[in-house]
Amino acid sequence: ALEPRLKPWKKLKSPEEKITHVLEYVSRQYRYFGDWRRLRGGWVPRHLSEIEESHYGDCKDLSTLVVSILRQLGFKSDVALVERGISQWLDEPVEEMANSEEFNHAIVRAELNGKVWWLDPTNPVVSLEPNADIANKYALVLNPAVQGFEALPKLKPENYIYEEEQNYNFLN
Repeated sequence: ALEPRLKPWKKLKSPEEKITHVLEYVSRQYRYFGDWRRLRGGWVPRHLSEIEESHYGDCKDLSTLVVSILRQLGFKSDVALVERGISQWLDEPVEEMANSEEFNHAIVRAELNGKVWWLDPTNPVVSLEPNADIANKYALVLNPAVQGFEALPKLKPENYIYEEEQNYNFLN
């Protein structure tokens, strides 16, 4: 079980450290296996014990696992649905009421002391900010208390600076 793993994470001071440790743990211990063909049309994640036993999961499974861990660490967290990649919505929901065809990915919305993080447990690189494939999208948080869509933060270009240096030696 995860309980022995949680003890040292609870002692970490900042929420960012806790989230980072959780995401690193999930990235190392669980394989991402994308598959929306599971139970009841692909919308229901597997039971936590099955995820833990198999050490793999799709986006719904891994998001549910991270939500469970973060809740035990004191975060308010829920699974949320987004349209990952290029959206037919042009980054705006078409309808006021969500429909299943507008989403293709499950992520995590975590909150502590008024600060919100949008996390993608399927990403092999741990990030506390949404990557380009989900940034600036609208999410449907799977919590009955949340009404409507919630916007994810916009992409920050400074997080995607890539520098490369090459040296060439030319023969005479």
